[in-house]
Order: sequence, then C-alpha cells, then structure tokens
Amino acid sequence: MIIGNEDFKMKKYINKNENELLFNYNLYKTIYECYGRPSSTKVDIYNYWKNLLLDNCDDVLYYGVDSYNGWMFTLHAIVKINDRLCYVYITKTRNEIQYIKED
Repeated sequence: MIIGNEDFKMKKYINKNENELLFNYNLYKTIYECYGRPSSTKVDIYNYWKNLLLDNCDDVLYYGVDSYNGWMFTLHAIVKINDRLCYVYITKTRNEIQYIKED
C-alpha cells in the first residue's frame, strides 16, 4: 500500500479485541517525551512521518514513538484509511500496515 510517496508492506490483519493495548493513548509518546533534547534529525524524522500520515490518511487517531534508545526509534500509529482502522509500524528499515478487525 502506498501512503503519500512511501510504500508500506501489508501484513495480516489484527483483531482489535485481542489487541486493546494498541488503543492505550499512554503508549504513544512524543519525541520530546523520549529524548530530553532530541537532535534536529530525530525531530525531522518524527515530523516527516507525522505530517505524511496527517496529509494522506482520513484520520490519525494515535501517533507516537513505540520504542527508542540513544541511536534510533520506531514509530506507530492508528489511522483511518477509506473508513478502515489501520495499525501503522515504521522503523528505519521497513514500513508496515495492518487492517484492524473490529469484530
């Protein structure tokens, strides 16, 4: 799936009832919550993906840092695309998206 100009690998759907933790807002940290003084490169990367999702998805319910250390971080988000909930996972080497089954 293409979002903006970025290619995302479609993974198997996930069941919302089995993954309620994904909808815990406390799991979605900003770059500033993770790093006291993030580098401009980290801020640029964080903002690039945030703006890409905001500009190309119907809605962005959650967006933030999933995990991080001193050198790198991963991002995740829950977005709506064509009225379907999707879980987005972004790393330095891959971009993944999964539909969220709400049954």
